[in-house]
Amino acid sequence: MKKILILIFLTPTLLFSQISSWRNNSGSSHNSNIAPRYNPPQSGRSEWRNSPPKNDQYITTNPKPHYGNGYGTDYGHHNHYYTYPYYNRWYYWGAPSFGYDYWAPGYYYNNWGYREPYRVYYYENNRVDTVKGEQTHFSFGIQGTTDNQIGGWVTIGNRGYFIMEYSTTNKRDNSTFFQNGTLSQVDFPLVGDLKKLNSFYIGGGKKIKRTGFHVMLGVANEIVRYRGIDNIGYITFPKYNNSFISAKFGVLHDFKNVTTKIDYEPTLRNLSLGIGVNF
Repeated sequence: MKKILILIFLTPTLLFSQISSWRNNSGSSHNSNIAPRYNPPQSGRSEWRNSPPKNDQYITTNPKPHYGNGYGTDYGHHNHYYTYPYYNRWYYWGAPSFGYDYWAPGYYYNNWGYREPYRVYYYENNRVDTVKGEQTHFSFGIQGTTDNQIGGWVTIGNRGYFIMEYSTTNKRDNSTFFQNGTLSQVDFPLVGDLKKLNSFYIGGGKKIKRTGFHVMLGVANEIVRYRGIDNIGYITFPKYNNSFISAKFGVLHDFKNVTTKIDYEPTLRNLSLGIGVNF
């Protein structure tokens, strides 16, 4: 009876204190995700750790300012100078090309609450003309998901907008990877799968005032590995790789110059939350 009890108590210790025979097999190939370190030779140390496998902008040149004390000075000489990002847009917005004395720049907030540029043109007969512009708005930010991914996103457009995002798994991998390992060769306890996922999406949306609704299509790549542990550390080996087309939908909202975003992906059943800036 004593021998049986001793064996029962020693079994977990034997399982978790042993060094896997995989680490003594010089014929297998592996990729280590941890930095190599010098270790003195010792019995039971895998040659996989010590030996490589055998089989295996915009630029403006010479700028000329178009105003001194906040005023543009053309005086009918047709010398028009522009400042990024409004270069060559004012004609399309209804600005005159000649006949005025000078113009003064400024900003206003449109009905949607966005800041837009304007110019006030002054003529010799005391006539004043205001021309309002409408710039293309941008936003970008960072995001995190409920399945341990981090990433970034960007939008371009006003009422209708283009959206793009990328995310990847943020979980650290401190295991030794055995490329040729198989489940039938396992001589160590398995402690769950190691999953890595990265995804890329593009799509479009529509804004109602300062709230936008969008749909995106993309490609997701999922890498899953078996993971076990021995006395040295974690061991991983291939389980499966899977790439698939995915779709997600979401909503964003602009609070002045701050943009928040939330999306749901029904295939992976994950939720992403993002925050960024708009201008």
